[in-house]
Amino acid sequence: MLPVGGTGGGVSVGLTDAKWNDAVLALMALGYKSGEAQEAVRAVAAALGPQATVEELVRAALKRSVSAK
Repeated sequence: MLPVGGTGGGVSVGLTDAKWNDAVLALMALGYKSGEAQEAVRAVAAALGPQATVEELVRAALKRSVSAK
């Protein structure tokens, strides 16, 4: 079971549990490891805020990983 609500590392970003899980699971389906997916969602959720959609979270996480390479 994945940590939900952005609390895996003790950081609350105000996302609903469903948004958090959906974004993490989407990244994992694309090949991210669980920890990588959680960190990516945590980082972009902090920037995008609680109003971000799952699609926005995933898109921002993917862009973040591409620009980090």
